[in-house]
Amino acid sequence: MTNRNDERLALLETALHDRQLAQRPVAELLGLAKKLGKCEADYTARHPELVAKRITVLGSASTQLFVQLLRLFLYQQGVAPIIREGEYNSIDMECMDDSSPLYAEQPDLLLLLTHHSDSRGRPALLAEPSQSDAWLDEQAGFYQALWDKLAHKLPKTKIVMSNFALPAERELSNWEANAVYSRTTVMRRLNTKLTQCRPTQVTLVDVEHLCSSYGKWAWFSAKDYHLSKLPCSINALPQLAFAYARQVAALCGKTRKCLVLDLDNTVWGGVVGDDGADGIQLSPNHPVGESFLAFQHYVKALKNRGVILAVCSKNEED
Repeated sequence: MTNRNDERLALLETALHDRQLAQRPVAELLGLAKKLGKCEADYTARHPELVAKRITVLGSASTQLFVQLLRLFLYQQGVAPIIREGEYNSIDMECMDDSSPLYAEQPDLLLLLTHHSDSRGRPALLAEPSQSDAWLDEQAGFYQALWDKLAHKLPKTKIVMSNFALPAERELSNWEANAVYSRTTVMRRLNTKLTQCRPTQVTLVDVEHLCSSYGKWAWFSAKDYHLSKLPCSINALPQLAFAYARQVAALCGKTRKCLVLDLDNTVWGGVVGDDGADGIQLSPNHPVGESFLAFQHYVKALKNRGVILAVCSKNEED
């Protein structure tokens, strides 16, 4: 048994140091998560630098596989989680019940996994703008009331909640973008409204952006939802869990604050020591120079948001 446990630990050590871990096939990741479950205490003992956090996960869809992957990615991010998973469709049930286990345990973090099916009673076809506004106020009002209750009952708990991923299917085809009553329009407005009324205790995970980047037709799976009530396709589930894990890690102080750059052929094209300041590629009228300028603008934007910039170069100081 000891040899098998050592093998599991060695495999996990290698996997958790892989920056591309979340890109591996979901079956492989679930296998790693299972191995982690068998030697979690030993792994934690080996890594005293891990930050222990009590986490509750509640979802409108099934969360079992999500939690297995989340645990794996949290360890990768330097967090040792103690996770309690709520029952299926338990956001309303636990958050609105004063006697629920949620308020007894007072977790460090509460993770809420919403689903677009939560937004019921959408405006009817050809509804007036006032009806769409009323629907929006009602939906946003529910989450404002939920957040207020959580803030009152869990004042020290940080809340991480997804916004709504809009389905790939469009009931009105391109007219979705032209009608104030369409599902696409009202759901986009709801996501914006949640951003506007979000209290400081709440951090939104932009799942709508995540699924758009992944590809909506690949993100959603009617089969996986109806068979297992998964919040997205099983193949996309690692991306969802990884996004939550990274946000939890950030709230736990596990963030990268400094960007260290080489100079030649990184910040500009060419080698300044050989080509001289006038010989390097930074011309806005040349595709190569333009690409380096675009990179500089991106790096400057990182600096403006608080990222420290540093240089590590073999160039001589002159």
